[in-house]
Amino acid sequence: MIEARNQEAIPSYVLDASALLAWLQGEPGGEIVEPLLNVAVMSSVNWAEVLQKSIARGVEIEGMRADVEALGLQIKPFTTTDAELVAQLYQKTQPQGLSLGDRACLVLAQQLNLPALTTDVPKRNRVARSRLGRLGLWRLRNRNSTHSITH
Repeated sequence: MIEARNQEAIPSYVLDASALLAWLQGEPGGEIVEPLLNVAVMSSVNWAEVLQKSIARGVEIEGMRADVEALGLQIKPFTTTDAELVAQLYQKTQPQGLSLGDRACLVLAQQLNLPALTTDVPKRNRVARSRLGRLGLWRLRNRNSTHSITH
């Protein structure tokens, strides 16, 4: 049963699709995401990725948005300005292979001056530090084990 939480909380984290999927699918790192949902925000681009991957796994998505929003997750619309900023990151992040969804997450994190939470591979930490300045990018797991959130 889903327990409603305060939806008016000020976000403290930006979730990448991989972080929310880890929680939804019971994967390593997901246990870290659950208590943060009431202070997390996600781009609608990343939400689309969550839905797409859920559908691919045969998960019924009807009501999913209401469920995660009841837990406090905020889903922010992707604007034309966001699209321009994401496109501008392409050349900086192309060598690391960041997807459009990855860049949408990073842009939202930059706009809100919040750390982005992901479960993706370590190369993304190097991208955040070397190409995107002081943006915090925290991995919730590595290939072999779960880690607590550390910066």
